Amino acid sequence: MHPYDDKRVFQKEAVSLAQAGFRVTHIAPGEGEVRTEQGVKIRPYPRPQGLRARLRQMPLLYRLAVEEDADAYHCNEVDSWLVGVALKVFRGKTIVFDVHEHYETVFGARHGPRWLRSLLPPLWRLLFRLLVRGTDYLVFAQPSLARGYPTARGKSIVVNNYAPRPHGDERLEKPDLTSGSWTVVHLGLISRVRGWPVLLQALAKTRKAEARLLVIGEFNDGSRPDFEAQAQALGLAHRVEVVDWLPYQEAFQRLLQAHVGVILFQPGTENHTYALPHKMFDYMAAGLAVIVPDFAILLREIVQETGCGTVVDVTDPVALARILDNWAQNPQQMVEMGRKGRRAVMTRYNWENEAAKLIAMYRTLF
Repeated sequence: MHPYDDKRVFQKEAVSLAQAGFRVTHIAPGEGEVRTEQGVKIRPYPRPQGLRARLRQMPLLYRLAVEEDADAYHCNEVDSWLVGVALKVFRGKTIVFDVHEHYETVFGARHGPRWLRSLLPPLWRLLFRLLVRGTDYLVFAQPSLARGYPTARGKSIVVNNYAPRPHGDERLEKPDLTSGSWTVVHLGLISRVRGWPVLLQALAKTRKAEARLLVIGEFNDGSRPDFEAQAQALGLAHRVEVVDWLPYQEAFQRLLQAHVGVILFQPGTENHTYALPHKMFDYMAAGLAVIVPDFAILLREIVQETGCGTVVDVTDPVALARILDNWAQNPQQMVEMGRKGRRAVMTRYNWENEAAKLIAMYRTLF
């Protein structure tokens, strides 16, 4: 499902393991030939379109995995986990499953007829408990995910999805704020349930903040035409820039030129309530003041602990506009929040600390 150079799977996990001395091959959907990038062997295969195509490609994924004859297989999606358990059963391989979503809730909401959806989560939980038996270790991208895998106690670890520490030459001098014109950024996948309608309405309602909006990422629900039409209708088209995708370092350079990072997940799913997206830590590393949902438990705790931003009712564009207007009148407050977030990443919320746990886990397996 993810691009081959996905932040967590490739940029963080695979590259960190390769730098620690492991020989790493990444089998993933993508284009081109077999190649090596950042010490990792990339073995692409044709990208499937849709869930059914992914299921039909599982025999191909199994065959490619067998050809590699690795000592361990790190599985990052449920379909690859099924392949991994097959490798355990038929080939005796060591299997690790990387958990980064509340899958039973996601699958229950997205797949199957409506009348059956309330029954699907417990069925998924039953399936996952069976798969855990054939798995040597589970890696959780954040602590709340472990609650769904009670039988994994004793063979699991939390490797939080934090951001790499910024380099010393990535300075925090932001563009001038005195003019009242500054940049709000949304990084990563964007959609209606990730809050773009509220964000556009809030920008249109601001009175003090002539804020520009930078979107770096893809619309994963097909709503980009509606987004652009709404921006035009609200008179915001000249203040909105959309960049489909950028390599991590290029995206980070754009963040360094912004002032506020937003996460506007809408309420209604467990994934959003317990969200801990890597964009949060990218924002903090780049010295941005952050705005997060007031119902998102983990994000709210980080904001309150570090003072790196504020929470908001993400269903209320007036409340969001009020925050932006207040910061426009008190830009130094916004700057200080960004500095606090940066310090927190340097000391605690960084990938280097988490990578050490992942590397140590793999060394115990062999």
